[in-house]
Amino acid sequence: MIWEDDIDYLGLRIYTKIKRFVGGEIMKKRRGILTEVKEKDLKLLKSKPDKFWKGVNEIGLNAFMGLEGLEEIVIPAKIEKIYSNAFRGCKNLKNIQMNEGLRSISYGVFFDCENLESVKVPDGVVCVGGECFLNCPRLKDVYFPDSVQEIGQNAFSHCVKLKNVRLPENLQYLEYGTFYYCFDLEEITLPKGLQEIGYGAFFHCFNLKKVEIPDGVKEIGNLAFAGCSKLRIENFPTSVVVIGKDAFYKTQGYGWKKIPRTMIRQKGDVESEEDSILEK
Repeated sequence: MIWEDDIDYLGLRIYTKIKRFVGGEIMKKRRGILTEVKEKDLKLLKSKPDKFWKGVNEIGLNAFMGLEGLEEIVIPAKIEKIYSNAFRGCKNLKNIQMNEGLRSISYGVFFDCENLESVKVPDGVVCVGGECFLNCPRLKDVYFPDSVQEIGQNAFSHCVKLKNVRLPENLQYLEYGTFYYCFDLEEITLPKGLQEIGYGAFFHCFNLKKVEIPDGVKEIGNLAFAGCSKLRIENFPTSVVVIGKDAFYKTQGYGWKKIPRTMIRQKGDVESEEDSILEK
């Protein structure tokens, strides 16, 4: 094992670059960030994980990206942040264990992890970035603790097998396209603190049958539930003041059809005030 310290002076900034050579490949670490992992480095990860993670506090941008040999991983509690696309395209990754200590999961971290089946986000995580689980076609179960305050846009878009989701109670905004094209999602409990359901949040979840929109939701975005042909909402909260264009297009309706028109402010262009603001 060879350690090499290179000190570069960039203005007043000094950084140390550490390289660890394993089986002819290079695993790079910089200032506590794991920046690059090669296929052969996975041998060390499996056989001596303590050595692999030595000196690492964060997983850097694209660190494990595209590693086909990665099938499972346990992220130690000392890891505080996972940067964008860290595990993107790890097509054989099936199991991942994240531990308390983690605070942030950035954009696209598990994008295109085709064999990932379940995820439990640990308590303490505050932010989960956009497109984090986009196109994980075998993902079925996801658990979020109440510490999570933000889940980014398109987080589960095209997760066609997603069936069970536990959302955090502190979540206030369901962002653009969160569950876009989640075909197998049949029901979901929305958090009590939710205030806004974003554009296309459940677009074409055509097996979605049951959603209870909590009292306190003020805005439902354009196309939010469009194409959810099996959806029937029995009770609709009086807190809603904005319903977007085609928000319930091709749904079964019921509860939301009983809303007094005076309570609703159209979001999007309409031909006149007499046009339906709820469905075409």
